[in-house]
Amino acid sequence: LFICIFVDDLLIASKQNEDIHDDVKRMFTVKGGEFPSYYLGADLERVENPNTGKKILTMSCKTYLENVLPCIEKKMQEVTGDAKLSRMRILSPMHDSYQPENETKMQLDSDGKSWFGSLVGMGSWTVQLCHIDVAFATNLLASFRNDPSKSHLKAMGRVFGYLKNHSAASIKFNVDVPDFSKCEFIEGDWKKEYGDMKEEIPRFAIKVKGRPVVLSCFVDASLARDLIYRRSSGGTIHFMNSTPVHWKFGKQGTVETSVYGAEFTALRKAVEETIALRLFLRSIGVAIDGPTIIFGNNLSVLKSAANPEVVLKPCIGHWQFTVMSDRNTRQFNVWQDSWIHHHHHYRMLSTTPHCHWEHLRPPLLLHDQSLHHPVNSQDPQWILALKNL
Repeated sequence: LFICIFVDDLLIASKQNEDIHDDVKRMFTVKGGEFPSYYLGADLERVENPNTGKKILTMSCKTYLENVLPCIEKKMQEVTGDAKLSRMRILSPMHDSYQPENETKMQLDSDGKSWFGSLVGMGSWTVQLCHIDVAFATNLLASFRNDPSKSHLKAMGRVFGYLKNHSAASIKFNVDVPDFSKCEFIEGDWKKEYGDMKEEIPRFAIKVKGRPVVLSCFVDASLARDLIYRRSSGGTIHFMNSTPVHWKFGKQGTVETSVYGAEFTALRKAVEETIALRLFLRSIGVAIDGPTIIFGNNLSVLKSAANPEVVLKPCIGHWQFTVMSDRNTRQFNVWQDSWIHHHHHYRMLSTTPHCHWEHLRPPLLLHDQSLHHPVNSQDPQWILALKNL
């Protein structure tokens, strides 16, 4: 039994939904009681899985966008003079060569700044709901919300023009367990260094029930994405079985001078989020099958973090904390890492502005056989494992 509460809205997940609803109804005045087709801006719908014929749950923000896009177009016409968000099909939320830190001239007035902040807020909410593909562009432009320019406002309008053309996109709650048995993992003998250590289990964890889930994570970073302050950007996407459940993108808090440093910092954030997610799932009684599989495309970073025999040069400051944090969590068998080629990685989501929904189909919807790449017998084992999901 799970009861999710948001202000005065309740979501009940149980095999006795009607009985629980009747108990709540005796104490409070409630409405509803049926399957929630619309909740907090998200459209919830059950569709047929073409592979199995079973109904699966999907989440989109089509209704939310239908409600806000007319208001956005009306306001944008007043501010910029553009009557429509998009006069042609926009295939990416941001132009590939656009650098917002260089577009600081022609600042907006107070009304324009307020409107830009509203656009950032609405864009961030669509990211929270399902549109992972606009996360990079939205978060990048959000860093200029205190002093935006007309160029930033126009770029934010392009994001919503892209959303207008891709409003039907959704996330499928696919519970199929992925098979990572053919992936090549980077191993290290940590028992020799630390002994037989075990993962920490929260003392407030409830009794485990149900089938265990498999957790995986994709992480990447882009060195010096900000041309002025030289700050790198990075991001992570966490999966529970075959469903994305948590994603986060943004600029790193430190300035790195090498790709190795930026990738290692991104890996540390991925490990921290992995620990938090595992603790949360255990606290609500969800069983976890094995360590979290973290996929990255920088082999040097993955080997340095996974193998205790790799000697690292003395480091100071945040680097010392980053390296030790990643290595210390590895000894508890919390996570394993595996190298993945950038063509099959989610790197476009967190490090490039030109990602569009079509790019997400191969990795995000691997369970859909109609979207598979043809399997090539010459592919490495980890590619065959992903294609056979």
